[in-house]
Amino acid sequence: MLANLVHPVKGFKQPQVLDDVVYEVNPAGKVVWKWIASEHLNEFGFSPSELKLVRNAEIADYLHVNNLKVVGPNRWFAAGDKHNLTGEFSPVGGASRPIYKYQNNQG
Repeated sequence: MLANLVHPVKGFKQPQVLDDVVYEVNPAGKVVWKWIASEHLNEFGFSPSELKLVRNAEIADYLHVNNLKVVGPNRWFAAGDKHNLTGEFSPVGGASRPIYKYQNNQG
């Protein structure tokens, strides 16, 4: 489930930001996993100057995700089409609080 989370984030100019968050909810309605965008800013590939701009944004909605969908294998990329830039979140390591890495299909 894709949602917004309004909360303070250390290092941001705004006292509260409108953050993007992904929740995995089990059939009983319990959140079993969540991913909060602001916790992964250093993984998005921003340069130091770009990250400074993000953290000093004049608006609280610093990042805006419109859609989230579970998808299967990217058959177009496997067939050689490099225009379809989907990716996946996957767990890294065996920590009690897993870290998730975004891997796009271009490696």
